[in-house]
Amino acid sequence: MDYFLYLEKRKIEEMKKLLGILVLGLLWCNISFAKVYDFKCSQYNYREFRAEGSKEDYNRRWIIHIEIDTSKKMITMFDSWDHEEKREKRIFKINNITENAYYSGDSFLENSEKFLSFNRYTGTLIYKSRVFEIPVAHWFSCEQTEQLY
Repeated sequence: MDYFLYLEKRKIEEMKKLLGILVLGLLWCNISFAKVYDFKCSQYNYREFRAEGSKEDYNRRWIIHIEIDTSKKMITMFDSWDHEEKREKRIFKINNITENAYYSGDSFLENSEKFLSFNRYTGTLIYKSRVFEIPVAHWFSCEQTEQLY
């Protein structure tokens, strides 16, 4: 009779070990999904100025650097590619995540001053803001450079 109790206790101890290994494995897998993505983006700019009823288009090339942190739900946009120059950086909180894009702010600029949209599949970044109450839109074509973490 004692032998059967010994076997039962041993089975329970083995099940506890197995459960502990399983829980630790699941906890380890959970942290592996948080990533920081690094992109180099070239700008395609369109500005609309309404001075005396005229429209002027300004097209220029501008290269920026963005980092997308999926764990903090933040997008950091640096003004120049070389962010070590301590130039201005903009931080956007990701409000909405869909199957193919990250969104920050209001696209019509009614409830927010700035809007950012990044499409993960096409690499298109759209940045909208207001300059002296005039809407300005920037289109960027982005390429992934490397994964930092």
